Amino acid sequence: MKVNQQQIAKALNLSVITVSRALRDHPDLAADTKSRILQKARELGYTKFQARTQMMGGTGIFRETSGGNGNGHPTRVGILLYESDEAHQADLLRSDVRRSIFLALQKECQRREVETMIETPAAGDIPLLVKNRTVNGVFLFGRYTEAAARLLGDTPALAVSSFISCGGLPRIVADNAGGMREATEYLIGMGHKKILFVGSADSRTQIFRERADGYVVAMHRAGLASEVYFTPETKEVPNDLLRRFTAIACSSDSMAYTLQNQMFARGWKLPEECSMVAFDNLVAQDRSLKVTSYGPDWDLMGRLAAGLLLARPLDLQGNNVVVTVPGKLVVRSSAVAVA
Repeated sequence: MKVNQQQIAKALNLSVITVSRALRDHPDLAADTKSRILQKARELGYTKFQARTQMMGGTGIFRETSGGNGNGHPTRVGILLYESDEAHQADLLRSDVRRSIFLALQKECQRREVETMIETPAAGDIPLLVKNRTVNGVFLFGRYTEAAARLLGDTPALAVSSFISCGGLPRIVADNAGGMREATEYLIGMGHKKILFVGSADSRTQIFRERADGYVVAMHRAGLASEVYFTPETKEVPNDLLRRFTAIACSSDSMAYTLQNQMFARGWKLPEECSMVAFDNLVAQDRSLKVTSYGPDWDLMGRLAAGLLLARPLDLQGNNVVVTVPGKLVVRSSAVAVA
């Protein structure tokens, strides 16, 4: 009968993860523990890794070269956090959306007894987790580039939430177009016919373009003229442009609250003079006018992302797989019917 890692772990009263680390020569494992595990593996006739590994200088320590736990599933994955050069490393998870997905993903990995390692790759460099073959797959968070994705080589990868066009890179995303279409239809249902879309001008992601597409579809279905305006969040939207509309569909809650601040400072009465909807459903305890927003199930996205990459990583590799996570419109006080 073939011996597996669970049997080795049971014989030594250790966890399967600890046994897996020893067989892969994990640097953070105590030498005496590693020695005990390798000795027991030899005693029990454990051979699964011998066809997949190489001996290191006759020391009796094995290093995995093809990844996984012998059945096609990863035992260690990387989380790559990409951001612009000017962003502070400590702020990479400042986004409530990214943090929610990240925590759900980590929890699912722990449930499956898969170790996670985090890296913030430098621009233009191969991530060390990939270069050193430390992990069996990676999740991409934040604003990566196509060049960064190409540097991952043959390592199974999955883009989470944010994405750019990159052939062969699977992704799991919110229903960006469908959610913004629903939010815009909510405004139309309240009698608004002049609705402006304001989006974040971020070339490193396509999520805001998808949301703009959803707005355009809703407007055209209702026989209404659409107008899309993209701008950096740090730049003010011209007041004469805003005055032409009775409602605004914002590409994100962050954009909505930034625009609210601009409009309040100019003397606008909101929502009486202008209704507003957005996307993300962020918690905004400090806001007097909380925005009606389409909220994807971010926790579900994290769990599904982990399940996708951990179950069959090689099936995902090189395929343009797109998994869309549903959500719902959360109605608050930022939108009123046309008088």
